[in-house]
Amino acid sequence: MLLFIAACGPTLGLRPGDALPDRLSDLPFQTATDVFPYTPEWPLWSDGLDKERFVYLPPGTHIKTAGLSTFQWRQWQWPDGALLLKTFSLDGEPVETRGLYRVDGEWEYAVWQWADGDATRLSLLETVPVEGAAHTIPDRLACRLCHEVGGGVLGFQPIQIADFSDYRSLFGELPRNQPLDAADPGMDAATREVFGGFVGNCVHCHNGLDGDGHSFDLSPPVALENTLNVSTSSATAAGIRIVPGSPEQSVLFLAVSGEHDDPEIRSMPPLGVDVRDAAQIERLRAWINDL
Repeated sequence: MLLFIAACGPTLGLRPGDALPDRLSDLPFQTATDVFPYTPEWPLWSDGLDKERFVYLPPGTHIKTAGLSTFQWRQWQWPDGALLLKTFSLDGEPVETRGLYRVDGEWEYAVWQWADGDATRLSLLETVPVEGAAHTIPDRLACRLCHEVGGGVLGFQPIQIADFSDYRSLFGELPRNQPLDAADPGMDAATREVFGGFVGNCVHCHNGLDGDGHSFDLSPPVALENTLNVSTSSATAAGIRIVPGSPEQSVLFLAVSGEHDDPEIRSMPPLGVDVRDAAQIERLRAWINDL
């Protein structure tokens, strides 16, 4: 259901340089065919809320991927006017819609809060608690910390989209898929689920790039060698990232689960989580116990 299209007028969509409206219903999309819905295979956990995601490009523009390998998706060239939208819903009711908008070669951030059938754009000067839900709408700093460390667009990338042929019109040259288990076709189901949780929630920061926010690489091909019996860095408490057979001694598990009283262990993910993902915690616990 394209919630933001319900009251749109008969215009031809955003053009590069157009400002985003204060009311979400004023986004100028004529029909649902102007935007493409997508679903990452490994979605980001967001306090248990449901999400709808859409990508829009101005007519006649494309994402440029020519000459880039599947591992270089952070270097895709997105055209000005590109807009990605994600609507968060609780019990079937929309709560917020976040926007990632390309302007003059840079990404800008927008968030609209829903009330009475429409959504109003927020200033992003401060976080906004959602009444009746354990969920907080982010401020601009939180948006920047996640997206700039992660390389811009998150979720619409080769390891997350099973078949880009559904989005052929968005690309000048269609990118190839990069299956999570490409480096290990014999990966068992439990490992795949745990690594998928890393992809959805951790790899946009822990991705092996240079910089203080990356720490170490949790990408599937190197996740084991960077965690099993490996000492932590100075970014968190001293210890071992994953101790096979012992979740209670594994700093990575303690950071994800919160099952500790050590103030030096940083909660992970560090942003955007008011309610921990209980199912993922139990998958991680069982997987470590079986190592």
